[in-house]
This record gives sequence, C-alpha cells and structure tokens, in this order.
Amino acid sequence: MGCVNSRVKNGVLDDPDGDKTAYDERFEEIRVLGEGSFGVVSLVNDKKSDGLLQQYASKNLQKGEVWKGDTLYPPIAPELLRTEVEILRTLRGQHYCLKLIGVYETDKELLLVSECCSGGEMIEYVSMLSQDLRTEDISRISYQLLDAVNHCQSHNVIHRDLKPENIMFLTNEPGAELRLIDFGLSTNRFADGLHTTYSGTPFYNSPEMFKNKYTSKTDVWSTGVTLYVLVAGYPSERLQDAFNILLDPKRKTLKTLPNMPANMPDSYYDMLDGLLTHNWRNRKTAGETLKCDFVLFHQDLEAEHKDDTAELTIQHKRQERIQKTTSMRLPGTVKRHTIFLDFKSFERSLTTVLATILDRTELHLLIALFDEKVGGEIDPQLRVIKVQALKDLVEQELESPKCVAAINKLKDAQKYDNFAYNTSLCKIFDDTCGEDPGMIGGGSEKGIQSDRPQRIFRRSHSDVEDPFSNSERASSDRGVFLRKNKSVFL
Repeated sequence: MGCVNSRVKNGVLDDPDGDKTAYDERFEEIRVLGEGSFGVVSLVNDKKSDGLLQQYASKNLQKGEVWKGDTLYPPIAPELLRTEVEILRTLRGQHYCLKLIGVYETDKELLLVSECCSGGEMIEYVSMLSQDLRTEDISRISYQLLDAVNHCQSHNVIHRDLKPENIMFLTNEPGAELRLIDFGLSTNRFADGLHTTYSGTPFYNSPEMFKNKYTSKTDVWSTGVTLYVLVAGYPSERLQDAFNILLDPKRKTLKTLPNMPANMPDSYYDMLDGLLTHNWRNRKTAGETLKCDFVLFHQDLEAEHKDDTAELTIQHKRQERIQKTTSMRLPGTVKRHTIFLDFKSFERSLTTVLATILDRTELHLLIALFDEKVGGEIDPQLRVIKVQALKDLVEQELESPKCVAAINKLKDAQKYDNFAYNTSLCKIFDDTCGEDPGMIGGGSEKGIQSDRPQRIFRRSHSDVEDPFSNSERASSDRGVFLRKNKSVFL
C-alpha cells in the first residue's frame, strides 16, 4: 500500500499513498468546509471516479508548530497520527466506521482524505431535524453505533473517546447513516491484562477508566451514555446529578436520569441497563447488545411494511418485539439538543471573556481555585462548576467585577447560571497543559473541532478596557475573539 517515505523530510508515515503531486492528480479542491487549529478542511472531487461525482473531505495538516494570528499551536504528535491511520486502514470504512480514502505527505504537510460527513456531529444533526426523533430513529442509530463498536472490538481497537462529538452523519436528511470518527486517542495494542492509560471525556468515561484498568468494554459504557444523551440531550443544567446516577454502583433504575421522556419504552431501558452495567465483567458486549429487542426494532418495523416471506416463527418473534416497543415521536428531542448547542456557544464565549479580561496571573489563580475545590464543590472526575459559582469566584476571589459584568452581557447569560461549565477549558491558556486531538474527522460545513485542551501560547497580553465593541461582539458570541496583540481561538 502506498509508497516508501524515505524522500520526505521528517516523515510521519512509513507508507503514505503518495505526495502532493499524486494528491493533485486524483483530487480537485472545491471549497473550504472549515478551519481549525491544525489545518483547513476542504471539499474535494475525485477526478478518478469514472465519470461519477464522488466528493470527499480533505484535511490539510501543517507539520511543526503553527502560528494562527498571535496564537502558537504545537506540532502534531507523529505517533498518534500513525496509530490513527493504521486503525482506520484496519477498519476499512466498514460497519459505520469512517472510511479513509488516502493519506498524502510532503516535507511540510499531511493531506488526509476521508468520507465527507455533511450532516455534522450527532447533536448538530438532531438539532437540524424538522421533527423530533421517533423510537425507530433511536433504534436505528443505536444499531449503527453498536455495529461500529463491535467492528472495532473484533479488530482489537478501543476507541477510548466515544461521545456525540465523534459521531457524524453523512447527510442532514432524516435516516442518514452515521460514522464513528476521531481515532486519535484509540489503541490497537494488545495488552497483557488490562489497559492502564487514562483517556477520553469524563462524562462518557466508564467506572473502570477512572481506575486506569479497563478493557474494550469501556467503549460499551461510553456507547450507553451517548445513547442516553441522544434521547435526553446533554444535561448541562443537571450534569452532576446525571453523572452521579450513572456511576452509582447501587442504582436500581436509569429512569431517573435527567430529561428522559416519560414515554420511553422499557425495551430501551433494557438495552441501556446492559450497556451501563457498573461491573465491566457483567456488562454486555456490543455484539450481544446488537441482539436486543430495542436495537432490532427499526428492522422489525421495516419488515412489517414489506411483503413478508419469512418463516412463521420469525414473523412471530418479530411481532413480539414490536409489541414491546411502540413507534412514537419523542417530544422535545430537537429542542433539548438545540439548548445544548446554544449553551456550548455561551461556554466558548465565557471562556473567551476570561482569557480576554484576566491576565496570565489571574488565569493561573483561577485554575488554582478550581483545583482547591476539587473533592468539594467540584467533582474530582467530572471537573465542572456551575456558571454562577464561577462568576462568584471571579468577583470575590479575583476581585474582577469587570469580568463578571462582561460575562453577564453575553447573550442569555442569566439563563445559564445553573449550567455546568467545563473548568478544563481554562487550561487551554495554561502552559503546563496540553493534549493532541485526533486528526482525522469526516468534515462538515461547520468544520472540525475538539473540546480537548490543547497547549497554546500567546505572543503578548494586553489588558482590555471594553471587551465588547460593536464589531467584536458577534465574533465573541461565536467563540472567536480577536484583538491587537491577542488571539484566542476556541
């Protein structure tokens, strides 16, 4: 596969599919889809698709350190990228895993071509639907995600960061197929016993991940949390409550999880119970869960509407499963996902305000205050704080009413006082913090983003008297704040 990489200086890959010349011979760049800290994502046409229009997403990654405005981003970690490419090649784009089309490398850049997922991430996708989800929609998405996880496990791959942001949809149409993306934190290493490297996003992490002793079943747990969020939305206003229920080894029911629709069928909870069993040894595998009544419901429903030539025993079993799961619309699913997207925009803007108004010393002090509250007001695993409590810290401990006033000027600020703010976002501006995100995603009109902290450096810092001139307010609301001698990209 590919070519020998001996002619490329600082080569990351041993066997890329070619260089820039080979890339240009096959692909024609059409337009930019998005831009992140590590590169530009473009829509490309495949010029060798035998007359059929075939479009992909192409991500251009610059090697070495990258300055964007006044912000310095660290170089790509070669070993992570090599593992991610190896895993994607192993999975071969089958069973709802993202398909890698090709990888091209030059002395200064990497060009990664994959399927184009124009429907966006899971929460974006649901928020753009014209009608609320139905039970058969949840069943279909559950099946596809479990099939992807089962495919990974059959190839000794542990994703280790499975969450809605790493699930994208090929189109924005109802019924679109999903793709599991971002294998940047994944492993395909055979472990002599249990894996011990902590990874992932706290709310979606399994109990055993927090103990640094886990197997591939950690992905099964994360799948369960993701399918809870699919139905209920991300519970930002009751995040700690949801987290406590999920991790309680003595819990008797999952029906008390925040924002669950009252009419969810028992077969859904049966599936969720199997995925979210606290002891991983008793937890079902993805393959076993694929046989659950709820997971098969969408297939049973489709078969009922077709000419049925199946044996009577198969028809009888299918009808039994259908009786357990009613086809119904789930009110509020679109709204709940939209609320979370609005809060994420506010959260980015809030972080931008903190980085804009507070100087470096104050930011370090704020992070130290967060650390002091770990084990008390701040859960040591989830590490979130309510927005109002954050404002109280800034005003009382940092003595910066100006910063609090700026936060309160953000759109719908008071509505989010009880929502959970992710304290790790502040560590983006801490020189001692850093982690490389996955490099390869499906691409969408909104670009590719990662919530994981990255170490970034700013050339200089100047105090800001008024963070909201008319020309800057809109940019701040989008999570991007630019000033002379300062650049913050979230």
